[in-house]
Amino acid sequence: MYIHFFANLSRYFVTTQLARYFPQFRFPDPVLLDEASFYHNSLNFPFAYRKDQRIHIHIPEELKTSISSVSIKQKNKELYNHLWSEQNKVDFILDRHLYPELHLSGKASDKILSFRERLVPMPGTCNFRDIGGYITSDKKSVKWGKVFRADNLGNLNFNSWAVLKELGIKTVIDFRGREERLKNIDRLPSNIKYVPIPIQQGEQENMIKSALLRGEGNKLNAYQIMKDIYIFLVESAFDQYQMFFDILKDEKNYPLVFHCTAGKDRTGYAAALILHLLGVNEQTILHDYMLSNLYRHKENHILLEKGKFFLKKEILGDFLKVQTDYLEHALYYIKNNYTSIDNYTTEKLKVSEEERKRISDFLLE
Repeated sequence: MYIHFFANLSRYFVTTQLARYFPQFRFPDPVLLDEASFYHNSLNFPFAYRKDQRIHIHIPEELKTSISSVSIKQKNKELYNHLWSEQNKVDFILDRHLYPELHLSGKASDKILSFRERLVPMPGTCNFRDIGGYITSDKKSVKWGKVFRADNLGNLNFNSWAVLKELGIKTVIDFRGREERLKNIDRLPSNIKYVPIPIQQGEQENMIKSALLRGEGNKLNAYQIMKDIYIFLVESAFDQYQMFFDILKDEKNYPLVFHCTAGKDRTGYAAALILHLLGVNEQTILHDYMLSNLYRHKENHILLEKGKFFLKKEILGDFLKVQTDYLEHALYYIKNNYTSIDNYTTEKLKVSEEERKRISDFLLE
């Protein structure tokens, strides 16, 4: 029964050993991605991204006429200031600094819109990012530095702890199942509250393992399995997500981080629910969701190269990457079965209108 699995395991082991001595057996380098392609001009919030070792800033059309200057700060020290005019290009190019604060100053008032790069440079992670900065339907902005989403935190070191301290993290919520946690326990400072809220990914998880052991992994319909997992999150994990929202209701828990293993599915669904509750539109929610493919690109490349001994790359790719279809399928299911996402949040996650307002007061400005 397990002959195919152990044959594939042997091929993997032999190839990785040969790669130590012969370049032709080594995994190829990942193709570089253009980060700008993950953003669209129709998005209604300013954003920053790295390219050619510099920071590029995009300002949406609707904000251009009200901006007087753009400045960059780090630890409250101004490093750069640039006057804005409508003749400027969409992108500013600034020298590289570590996780800087970017500020837009308005012409009509002293109000400043602050934003950052979304990815936090956290050693030991690849998908640790801030969900701040998104603009809501009533023109408010999600606060930066309050809620972070991440992949697993089992590889943090003292440099990572310094970043956690700078961010002021008080609470870490871990969606991984018990076995996942024990394989790679979160390494956190003792002053951070750790809250495990285990979400197993349904019978699909056992089905995948069983198929791999039987050597029948290439018969799996990974695309459909992933869509089924998202429906499982909607219908069978609402108790866990209710516990998650109970934590969001208490301001004393902020700033906080929530994560699973890759920070894309259980975490991506949780981020979508939060952003919807705050009034962020669906296009922006999907944009935030799809950023996992950008930040996990190198990690996914390594996993694809290792996993090709057990699964076809296109099948494994459907498991490793997020697709808009996965999250849209879950959101459509909610709307079709609960009338709206708001109703689902009230009925299943037990978030009252008063509590919804309280969370919004914590997280919007």
